[in-house]
Amino acid sequence: MQVINRELNQNHRGATTTHLFDFAFLPDLSGLLQKIAEIAVNENWGQNHEYLLRYCRDNFEIAHAQAKVTMDENKQFAVWRVGYLVSADGTPIYVIFEKNRVHGKQPFYLRTVYKTSQDRIPCRSNGNPAVYIPRPDEPEYEIPEYRPDFNVEFNWHHYEEQRSRLPKALQAIENDRAAYLCIFGAVTLSHRLHKAGARIAVPQYYRGAYEYLLPLCMTHDDHNSRPDLVAGLQEDRQGKTYFVKTLLLPEMAYPHARAVATSTAHIRSWLQDP
Repeated sequence: MQVINRELNQNHRGATTTHLFDFAFLPDLSGLLQKIAEIAVNENWGQNHEYLLRYCRDNFEIAHAQAKVTMDENKQFAVWRVGYLVSADGTPIYVIFEKNRVHGKQPFYLRTVYKTSQDRIPCRSNGNPAVYIPRPDEPEYEIPEYRPDFNVEFNWHHYEEQRSRLPKALQAIENDRAAYLCIFGAVTLSHRLHKAGARIAVPQYYRGAYEYLLPLCMTHDDHNSRPDLVAGLQEDRQGKTYFVKTLLLPEMAYPHARAVATSTAHIRSWLQDP
């Protein structure tokens, strides 16, 4: 889990968002993720809850930017709603933080995970009377509309380094141009299908910004099953262009899409066995 933490922090260097790991000291990160997973409606959170870690990281950043991490007037406690996660009976899930007394460390530290439907959340410390904090709202995902009228541009030299990710049926293609045309055709078709109304492009939250992922079905035409690859798109709104910056295996793209998905229906197949 320490390796994942380093990766997440490195991915956000230079960003203006407030990171969960900078806001609070988490003495038992694995325990925190396990507790949330136990309370929340059951779903596949990946090995060592890796997908849940990314979900928490991204949703905290979004919530903090929207002033939805609430505090008492003395700033002794802070409460964050864990995205849209709820328990099996539909109760929202919250994380309670307490002010960190250790100088030079994060301003808060993890206190507990709490589920409630009450309007005010009780926060207690060392037997003192409870402090009641208004429960924060779920985040608002300010996802830009996908633009099927945009052009699509490619970076073939980058994809050449990712040939091992191609489906086995396509790895046997030795001719670079033929392999490129397979990718070109799959991206173009998916882009066209979205324009025609299929709505297959999926939003993601990546490095503090919203982008889109385009599932590519290269060896089959069933868009309700696992895609062969997922194209990561970077938008140039002024130039009216999507750049296909990378090609990902579905399970690699999943956590970034799950972070801003209120329903997993469109991406659940990404975790199916190939």
